[in-house]
Amino acid sequence: MPNEDGRCMSHLAINLLGTFQATIAEQSAHFATEKARALLAYVAVEAGRPHRREALSALFWPDQPEAAARANLRQTLHRLRLAIEDVESPNPHLLVSVHDVQLDPAGDHWLDVAEFERYVTAYRSHCGLGLPLCAVC
Repeated sequence: MPNEDGRCMSHLAINLLGTFQATIAEQSAHFATEKARALLAYVAVEAGRPHRREALSALFWPDQPEAAARANLRQTLHRLRLAIEDVESPNPHLLVSVHDVQLDPAGDHWLDVAEFERYVTAYRSHCGLGLPLCAVC
């Protein structure tokens, strides 16, 4: 689907509430490893900021020496990018640099957790002040 610039982007949908599911352009994404799925879930939930590679490698491989953990992160990032068809995409969902990894905040993606948080925020601002639920809520 085209974005504001007229370029095509593949919609990425991520469901974390309940059974994990990720789809790219309405097709199930297939992950080579559980770490790739977990990495996608983490950067999606924490999408508001870039994540330092050394922090991600320490988080996902805490018992590994730093060099091995960083190598594992590189391999896992590659597997994740293959699963979400990001490798040769002109508009990747992941912003990956030598220092950071982030889910593109301007990208074409949807996350059920973020949607749930939006509804909770809307409720709190509307009826969440101890008032009874209105017809809208």
